[in-house]
Amino acid sequence: MKLFKTYWYQSALFTILQRFSLVFFGLVSYLLLVRNLSESKMGVWALFLAISTTFEMSKYALLKNGFITLFHSTASRKDQGSIASSSLVLNVLFTIAFIILIFTGSHWIGQYWKVGELQSMLRWYVVASILLIPFSHWEYIQQANMTFKGIFAAYFARQGCFFLLVIIATFWFSGYVTLNLLVIFQIIGLAFGTFIAWIYSRKFINKMFAPSKFWIGRLFRYGKYVLGSGVCANIFGSLDRYMTASFMTSSSVAFYDVSARINNLMDVPTTAAADILFPKSARASVEDGNSRVKYIYEKMVGILVGLVLPISIFIFVFADKIILIIAGDKYLPATGIIKIAMVYAFLRPVQIQASNVLNSINKPQLTFYLNLVVLSFNMTVSYCFIKSFGFMGAAYGAFLTTVFSSILSFCLLKRAIDVSVRGIVGEMWNFYEQAIRHCITFWNQLRSLSTGTE
Repeated sequence: MKLFKTYWYQSALFTILQRFSLVFFGLVSYLLLVRNLSESKMGVWALFLAISTTFEMSKYALLKNGFITLFHSTASRKDQGSIASSSLVLNVLFTIAFIILIFTGSHWIGQYWKVGELQSMLRWYVVASILLIPFSHWEYIQQANMTFKGIFAAYFARQGCFFLLVIIATFWFSGYVTLNLLVIFQIIGLAFGTFIAWIYSRKFINKMFAPSKFWIGRLFRYGKYVLGSGVCANIFGSLDRYMTASFMTSSSVAFYDVSARINNLMDVPTTAAADILFPKSARASVEDGNSRVKYIYEKMVGILVGLVLPISIFIFVFADKIILIIAGDKYLPATGIIKIAMVYAFLRPVQIQASNVLNSINKPQLTFYLNLVVLSFNMTVSYCFIKSFGFMGAAYGAFLTTVFSSILSFCLLKRAIDVSVRGIVGEMWNFYEQAIRHCITFWNQLRSLSTGTE
């Protein structure tokens, strides 16, 4: 069928598979680790993941969107090669800055949160940060060429290898599993994933290496705002764990990490849609104007809200049962955190896709200021709520911040491309109608087959 060969089908399939594999391997690895490590060690692991994820996502923010946008702004093969080379130079420079920061600041980070193991874990992660240079560069090249199969394969290899090593360590050498060893497992998985990324991206790689000040400047001018936005967004995503570690204990962080795992699972369709939407939205902005971008945004958000809403209701109702399955009864105190997160889960697609669309229509500075305001608001309310309510304070702060952020994001999009609540709700309703229609058709086909068999 022609449908299965379209950009939307193939990109959606491989991107969702990629995102789902990340969450699946992460969740199953967590199921094993949470039963073999203490709450305090799981809290340290959660802090390490928050820091390493912030680095990776910040680098992606600096480079990926600018690379894709500028790549599609020219049809010249020479310019595209120069853009790729210039992006690689910025990639290396950003990584060097991070490595310097780790060697000069990791001791202070460990002392601040009173977790000495974090310093050695971050220094081991320096090896991973070097491997991330080619891994991320080849990912950008594939996405700029609007092919997602290789990205899925690379991430599957990276996370799958880590998962297999965790299985071996927990079942055969459970007494020897250390946090530093887990970081080494990450390095091995990343090396394997980098090799797979090269296999799939080599046909798109321009052989020349010709960075230029012009393209480095343009990439940096575009990316500096997206970088600021990425840093703010990633700190916002991990702020509950950072602030809980600062004002309470590392063991308390482990409870918020359970909620983060479930939120990550909920965000699979949203983040996958963001990866698919950006190159299309960037091209639509140039070729068709804001009316087409508005249509794409309303349709995508309507579908995503339609997907997230019933899932969040289910998780809210059965939160305690889900925690028992994922982490065991010692993590039941996280039930309240998860229930609060599910109350506002349907707003996250509005918030995430709004930033994505603002970047695609060449307004990255607006996204940066939006995220800076949201982060400042979140830090203020989280601090006040943790002081007032203790353990649950960060959860209340995240709820209030997400509501505030969604309203502010929507108002900015309303002004930029005239989106409407009615348009989003209409697309959500169309999604439900089509889903019900397909279910009825499928049921009737099953009945007719059953009747025919009899």
